[in-house]
Amino acid sequence: MKEIKAFIRTNMIDYVIDGLEALPEPPGITLSDVRGWGHVKAEDEARLTNRIKLETVVPDERVAEIIDTIIQKGKTG
Repeated sequence: MKEIKAFIRTNMIDYVIDGLEALPEPPGITLSDVRGWGHVKAEDEARLTNRIKLETVVPDERVAEIIDTIIQKGKTG
């Protein structure tokens, strides 16, 4: 079993959830509202940014499938 954690932009979380729900045997997930500071491209953005933290625990053989889905559905550029 592996724990997967992903920090997703708030405007992309519905796409990620839809992608995970479309999988055969979708994993259970926990979502938390979080704020963080990091490298931001636009200088005029707020210092702290809002994100959704997604957490799930999946069998080893499903790790790649779950991570690929999160990346594909949550990417912004």
